[in-house]
Amino acid sequence: MSSQGCKVRVSTIFVFDNPGVQNAANTVYEQKKAYDLAKNAAVTGNTYKFKSDFERMQYLLGQRNRQAGGSGSYGS
Repeated sequence: MSSQGCKVRVSTIFVFDNPGVQNAANTVYEQKKAYDLAKNAAVTGNTYKFKSDFERMQYLLGQRNRQAGGSGSYGS
């Protein structure tokens, strides 16, 4: 592949499925992060316990969005 005058731009925003699903995942991620900070999880070891695998997967999607440079809320 030649790179003569061709610039490739790759988006760094991660959105899974649709904006509503990603917003829910971002919310779960932010809530767990806030809970762990409030409980001083690094010192006490008291971390948020997920209620279901679905909620855990939402957290991981929200985390992925943050690592990819996405905003806290899609489209804002």
